[in-house]
Amino acid sequence: MITLAKDGMRTDLERIWRLCFNDPPEYVKYFFDFRYNPNSCVVYVDESIGRPVAMLHLLDASLTEDSEIVPIQYIYAAATRPDYQGRGIMRQLLEFARQYTLYRRQKYIVLLPGSKELYKFYEDKGYHRCFRIRKVFMTRQELTSLAGQPKEDTDSLYREKNAATRLNLSDIHAIRRDVLADREGFVTWDFPAVRYAADVHRQFGGTIITSTNGYEAGYAFCRPEENDTLLVSELITVGSCQRDFVRLILDSTTQQNFEFHVPVYDELFAPFGEVCDYGMICAVNQRKPINLLTLTGSHQPYLGLALD
Repeated sequence: MITLAKDGMRTDLERIWRLCFNDPPEYVKYFFDFRYNPNSCVVYVDESIGRPVAMLHLLDASLTEDSEIVPIQYIYAAATRPDYQGRGIMRQLLEFARQYTLYRRQKYIVLLPGSKELYKFYEDKGYHRCFRIRKVFMTRQELTSLAGQPKEDTDSLYREKNAATRLNLSDIHAIRRDVLADREGFVTWDFPAVRYAADVHRQFGGTIITSTNGYEAGYAFCRPEENDTLLVSELITVGSCQRDFVRLILDSTTQQNFEFHVPVYDELFAPFGEVCDYGMICAVNQRKPINLLTLTGSHQPYLGLALD
């Protein structure tokens, strides 16, 4: 039986998560404490035992289409208990989610597969590869060379000893919205979603580097990884300050290797790395969203802050 989650199911849903994903228990608890909404959680209940054995969570987001911002749903943590896999349960949950989203008069569902292999899985269920990032690997020496020398202008975003003004979460949300919302096919999040993404990022080992001089600004979600690597999972800047901001990242960290995930439109990193799939889309009317899938070059849609 497929239904929305009900009171008393949380323990079973947390167990499904722990069985299917390699996340620490604290991460799972944090999601259910601060982001879980039973009315947006689709579950499959095995009626013989009266318990949910599969789930997916629908989170609110927005997408720019024809210069308008339209509400969409983002599927997160879609999972089936290992002993119930291979029975077509997830296909049924995805179809329920499609119909539920259609009922709510929303046009699209987006998701980020957890592996390359899962792209084919979701393609078989009506989803299309749509969103992309540029993935760039650099050593500290290479990144230092790319950043170049600081501006002589005393109002530069980059300042010695971190003297520039920091941004708060409201600023980060506003910058992200203002930079991305005018771009066709780009996904934006409301403030509670950005706050949760930032909080969970910080709670589990990440930092957010920010700076502004009043007319230029930027932020970067950074997390240490293996092999002395810093993952910069989102880097957004306003104005012509990106080289300054890269210098700020270098000054704020000690890692010798860097992995950047940036929108394809990013000009500073355009000569480097490779463009990779980073998310899929499904039109709930089951028509192929040609207008979004044919965007090319620097116009390729961007997801970002997907809680990956």
